[in-house]
Amino acid sequence: MKTQMLKMAAVSIYKTVSSKFNKTDEKGQILDPITTIFKLCIISYKLPGVKISISNNRISYQETGYTQGIFRWSNGDKANDLHNLHNPINIFINDPYNYELFGHENYIFTLNLAKNGLKKLKSSYSNNPIIKNSINNYIKEINECLTNIQKQNQKQSQKEKQANQSTSENIDKISKKNNNEIDDEEKIEQTEQLQQKDKNSLYIKFKEIWNKRQISILVDTFQEIQSITNLSGSNETLNKYDMMDDYILSVMNILEAKDKNVLNIIQEIFAGH
Repeated sequence: MKTQMLKMAAVSIYKTVSSKFNKTDEKGQILDPITTIFKLCIISYKLPGVKISISNNRISYQETGYTQGIFRWSNGDKANDLHNLHNPINIFINDPYNYELFGHENYIFTLNLAKNGLKKLKSSYSNNPIIKNSINNYIKEINECLTNIQKQNQKQSQKEKQANQSTSENIDKISKKNNNEIDDEEKIEQTEQLQQKDKNSLYIKFKEIWNKRQISILVDTFQEIQSITNLSGSNETLNKYDMMDDYILSVMNILEAKDKNVLNIIQEIFAGH
C-alpha cells in the first residue's frame, strides 16, 4: 500500500514538474467575486501554512508540507499573484446586488468567515511584508463594509422608531421621508453607475451563474461546518474532523463547477461569441 502511494506521488510530482516547461506566462487573472469569497471562507478551516495558487482564472489550495514548494515552482506561483484577489473582493463588497442575493444574515456571516480565511492566509506569508500589507488592505475593506452595514442598520432602526411616534410628529416624519427618498435616489444612482461601469464586462455574466438557492446551500453548509468545530467530548472530537472534511469537499465540488462556468464564459466572450 505504501509503495503504491509513493508511486502515485512520484507520478504526480513528475507531471507537475513537466508542466513547468509547457506553462505560459499568466499575470492578470479574472476571478468570479462570489466564488472567490467562498474560497477564502474555506481557508479559515485549512491547516496553518496553506497558500493559494491563482491560475486559469481559478483559485486552488497548496497545503503546507514539503511538496508545497515544488508545486509552487512548477506552477510559476509567486506571492505577488495575490494582487488578483483585489478586484473580486472589491466588487463583492461594493456591488449591492451581492448583499441582496445573500440576504443580510448570510452576507454578514460569509464576510466574517472570508475575513478569517484572509487572516490565516496572511500568516502563511509572514516573511513577505508586501503581501501582508495587501492582505491587511483586503481585511480592512471587509471591515469597513461590515461597519457601514451596521451603521445603515442603526439608521434604519432609528427610522422605524420615528415611524411609530405620535401623530403630532407627522410633519417631522414627512421631512425625514423626503430625506429617505433622496437617499434612495442616491443609492439607485450609485447602482446605475456601477452597472454602467460593468456594462459588457465579464462580471455581468458571472452573476448569472448564481442564484439565491445555491448561495443558501453553501452558507448553510459553512454554518454546519462551524457548528461541528464547536463540538466537544471524546466521541464528537474523534469524528468531527472527518465530518468537516466531508462538508468542505462538498463545497469545493460546487465551487469547482462554478470555476468551469467562469472559464466557459471567459472563453466565449474572448472568442467573440
